[in-house]
Amino acid sequence: MKLLDACTYINSYLEFDYKKYAKLGYDTLLLDIDNTLSPYYEEEPSQEIIDFINDIKNSGFEIIIISNNTKDRVEKYVKKLNCKYYYFSLKPLIFTYLRIIEENKLEKNKIICLGDQLITDILGGNSLGLYTIYCKPIVNKDNFSGKITRSIERIIFKLNGKM
Repeated sequence: MKLLDACTYINSYLEFDYKKYAKLGYDTLLLDIDNTLSPYYEEEPSQEIIDFINDIKNSGFEIIIISNNTKDRVEKYVKKLNCKYYYFSLKPLIFTYLRIIEENKLEKNKIICLGDQLITDILGGNSLGLYTIYCKPIVNKDNFSGKITRSIERIIFKLNGKM
């Protein structure tokens, strides 16, 4: 079950202590959008999210958006964030993670994955030995695939005694 157990659990993306992780040697954040930063139905990031991303980038972190959503959705959302992005990532499969690492010349031991789904974000990051942070979903409303994975997550959380 370790593959489905995040290294850290937080209640909101705003609890991500990038200063702490920078001191520990991390320099890259792979960040999910839907239900981690915003509900899947919000087309653009709020000013709070833009400020959050800018603060992290200004501290020296590289932010890379990794989403299973469509090109149109992701491009529209990241426009105001000014960061790299990967869409239709097929998380938890490791192909896009490996592509990100190779294209950006990253070191796996310096990458953090932050997302709201055990079955996609956490499993994908853990499969490569990346540091994973599970963030509680912003809203309880999901798209179709999210509803399926949330059902499985509830069982896993119950078995693990988490959140």
